[in-house]
Amino acid sequence: MIVDYYANSVYNQLLNNCYNFINKSCLDIGTRSGANCVNLVKVGASSVVGIDIDSSRFHEMWANNKITLLHLFSFKTRILI
Repeated sequence: MIVDYYANSVYNQLLNNCYNFINKSCLDIGTRSGANCVNLVKVGASSVVGIDIDSSRFHEMWANNKITLLHLFSFKTRILI
């Protein structure tokens, strides 16, 4: 929990101070809850795509029309060994 708080704090500082996201399209791979997608929209991103293998928490983010959430297993994938 503390690690997540610290990571989110650093991430939010980067969002606010290091890059201009206004009118940018962003991709969040491993989005988990989609919180970073929401933060990207808050700092000005015009659209955000979040991808994760666990879609159980996606329903919380569907209300935002700037965010597209994709469940990884909805794609055809092939693992080559």
